Amino acid sequence: MAAEVEAPLCKYGKLLPSFCFESRGPALAVEVRGRLLYALSGNRLAIYDISRPLQPRFLGESAPVRNARQLALREDGFAFVSARENGLWIIDVRNPAYPEVISRYDSVEMATGVEVDGNLIFLGNRVYGVEIVDGSDLRRPRHISLYRTPESQSVRKAGHLLFSGEWYAGEIRIADVRDPVFPREIACIRLDGYGDGIDLLGSLCFAATGHHAHSGPAAQRFGHGHGVEIFDVSIPESPKRLSVTKFPPLFHAYNDFWTPRAIPGGLLAVADTHNGVFLLSVARPETPRFLYRILLPEVPALGLADAVSGVAPGEGVLYLSGVTTGLHVAEVPGVVPRVHTEQSAAVLPVVAARCRRPASTLPFRQYQPEYGQVREVELRGSVAFAACGQGGLQTVSLEESAMKLLRRWPIPCAYDVKLRQDLLFCAEGNDGLGIYRIDQPDALQPVGRLPLPVQKIWLPDEGHFLAASNRETELFLIDVADPAAPRLLLEHRQQGLLYGDLVSNGSCGGYMLANWHCGGFAWFRIDGREPEVGNLIPESLAAHTDGIAVFHNRTLILCNNRYAFLEANAAGPSSCWQLHPVHRGVLRGIPTVSGDLVCFAQRTDGSVQLWDFHDRLDPRPIPERSFRLEGSPGRSCFFRNRLLIPAGYQGLLLENEQNVTHIS
Repeated sequence: MAAEVEAPLCKYGKLLPSFCFESRGPALAVEVRGRLLYALSGNRLAIYDISRPLQPRFLGESAPVRNARQLALREDGFAFVSARENGLWIIDVRNPAYPEVISRYDSVEMATGVEVDGNLIFLGNRVYGVEIVDGSDLRRPRHISLYRTPESQSVRKAGHLLFSGEWYAGEIRIADVRDPVFPREIACIRLDGYGDGIDLLGSLCFAATGHHAHSGPAAQRFGHGHGVEIFDVSIPESPKRLSVTKFPPLFHAYNDFWTPRAIPGGLLAVADTHNGVFLLSVARPETPRFLYRILLPEVPALGLADAVSGVAPGEGVLYLSGVTTGLHVAEVPGVVPRVHTEQSAAVLPVVAARCRRPASTLPFRQYQPEYGQVREVELRGSVAFAACGQGGLQTVSLEESAMKLLRRWPIPCAYDVKLRQDLLFCAEGNDGLGIYRIDQPDALQPVGRLPLPVQKIWLPDEGHFLAASNRETELFLIDVADPAAPRLLLEHRQQGLLYGDLVSNGSCGGYMLANWHCGGFAWFRIDGREPEVGNLIPESLAAHTDGIAVFHNRTLILCNNRYAFLEANAAGPSSCWQLHPVHRGVLRGIPTVSGDLVCFAQRTDGSVQLWDFHDRLDPRPIPERSFRLEGSPGRSCFFRNRLLIPAGYQGLLLENEQNVTHIS
């Protein structure tokens, strides 16, 4: 048996031992600067003295950073942590014993990749693209622009070029970002696997891939996407593939990050989750050669070696972050640390001002918050209650010729807002669910609070329950019959995430419907004394950017450019449903219903489309009232038949009355 195990290991280089030097919880990233090691460990940024490379000494750690994912460092002593649905965290690390969180930035969506160069910060926001942020004032970062890509997982910058690893698409997108307000794509590289980590050294680009291959016989692609590809990007408009090196086939659905790190002297380290770390000689990039392999300890519950989420070269060592087992170090001959130099001059503060462009020729009035993005909006008469992210909760008058701010409420971060009679419910992230009484549009009185991380809320017209999500795996059903004492009654999770607005915005026949992006639908009964889980349909049917709405007495769902009207608590499988094809375009986005009109807002591409569903078997788009925005539109409202659109960093947009009158 020993000989059978040893043979495949030799193919990928000599197996080297490693040892765990710190287990403070899950570790997601590591970086080395000089004599210091920075690590995301236990959802904190921890710092170690590595003057003795094999004996890291703990110096200090930051406050908790929920769902920390990747780490970038700026040479003047600041760290930048992407935290998925919790955005970007900026940490002052000039005193390594006392790292201090100095600010947070509300990213367009799921901040996964992070890169910093001078005063520019780049965030890979998965299916929403790469967000470019002005970091000239680190206590108040500002949105510059959004470079839309298929699914950005990791980003790297060299000179005026931005490289983005695209996950499911299996691509590298290359953009010219000399003008960060208007990034310009110049090339797209296809990879033979799902895309993720990228590293750059000189004229070489290294791309780590995983999951499934895109080439070869279909029956042999599953799990065969793991490896590293090397490109010559000296002519970035025409990248040249030099080599493809494959790692052992593997598939694990939840650990989907692959990280290359180029090392001076012609070496390359690649972290490949459960496959461990591979060290290759790339002195001849056309013919890479395996030198060493490092495996972390086995996780008994998985029957696999722990997944390596990050790797960083030190002096004669590699530092590894393990998803379950913590931080590790391995002695590796020939390894030396990278010397990092920043390339960009400071970004002029005018950049942030330039990005605050008006709605251009679009037929809208625009309200632009002084700070933050308009994530969601609710109406009460002619007053809009806007959840403006780090701009807090704001009330805006819609009666004036120009929309006018009435009041900005001192809420640190408002992700969502819902109204019921004289009550206002606000999703305030890690500060929980806030409940307020509306005395006047400019007077809110705190009533109750539930200390539960909440970023999305759905409030049906009937019953006394509220549904909420932290945009991770759980859906919470909360009793708000007594608003002064809200109670969590039901917590439900299933495979996948509630990425965004994936629950019906109302109830139908006493039921609400939710969609986990790859785990299928779940019904919830909310018309009784206690909420109950109804029928489960464990099929991956709808995209995680498509929502659900109540349409008259049915629930409208979208399924890969088909749609259905479901009765309350409809059972699966979907083959027994009447799924209608779309004959006149493409149906995508988060729906809002007004009579027979349905507005679909799509954050990923900025589109807002109005459709007429008078004929339910053949709905028709209304092109004159469909738009492509610069911002990231959320679930819209109708104000006197006009569209009111929360458009992210483009602000709050109200369709001009003349546009509606002209079309009518």
